[in-house]
Amino acid sequence: MCGDIERIVVEKVRAAMHTGQPICIIGGGSKSFYGRELVGDLLHIDDHSGILTYDPDELVITARAGTKLIDMEKKLAANRQMLGFEPPLFLPEATIGGSVASGLSGPGRAFLGAARDFLLGVKIINGYGKVLRFGGTVMKNVAGFDIARLMAAAMGTLGVILEVSIRVVPKQNEQTLIFEHRDANAAIKFMNKWIRRAAPISAAAWYEGLTRLRISSMSADMDRRQLMGGDIDLRGAEFWQGLRHHTLPFLQTSRPLWRLTVPPATPIFTNNKLPTGPQLIDWAGAIRWLRGDSDIKTM
Repeated sequence: MCGDIERIVVEKVRAAMHTGQPICIIGGGSKSFYGRELVGDLLHIDDHSGILTYDPDELVITARAGTKLIDMEKKLAANRQMLGFEPPLFLPEATIGGSVASGLSGPGRAFLGAARDFLLGVKIINGYGKVLRFGGTVMKNVAGFDIARLMAAAMGTLGVILEVSIRVVPKQNEQTLIFEHRDANAAIKFMNKWIRRAAPISAAAWYEGLTRLRISSMSADMDRRQLMGGDIDLRGAEFWQGLRHHTLPFLQTSRPLWRLTVPPATPIFTNNKLPTGPQLIDWAGAIRWLRGDSDIKTM
């Protein structure tokens, strides 16, 4: 069945090449809002699904691009493993192919790595309708330029992703420490102080006057209060899930949202051309979410 789907996709890509008609690759459609406006004939990949191989001992999983992200994560969770780049799940229909193609990562990005860092190999159809493979299923298999990683965040511009091989990581015990910082600049300095130390931090964010540090360890002893201070946030896991999947109230708004990437230690913006509404800081200061609670001025 999936072989038939692959042949159909190849034929559609070749036909589009000959006619010059653009195509729009779509899996679950959960990220159709992201990037430029969708243009071209829809090329559905969601039926090209299924986990092909998974070896928990080797920490590698290979799946077709249309495999639902939620199904893959359930499979990994059964072995206390996870996708290290924590891709967001905007809709239950989200696919692993779309997660790789968009390159979006969750709150652990600054500490664990981006989608491209976990991508070991891909099978794609290029713009000429040729099926190509890059990379493999182990870390030490790359000679020369690692082309497979180019597919991460390429938004389908370099080819139709058919299969991906991804390195997974063990799921660790987690605890969230919470600190009160009404001043955002104080929170930025605090987070940057701790990320320079050998502390087991896997996420750091500031929101509504509170700084949260997620610590992760394979050890069952997670009490780090003597080391770092702060209080334990009993709803920490809920907060990180909300940040990862964009379900926090701050991100669920009809107001314009700005997402800026900056050096982590950058002070709070004072440019009056930027939104003056509330802010959310992620990745220990490297991501700034600005919400336009008033009209945004033209840059």
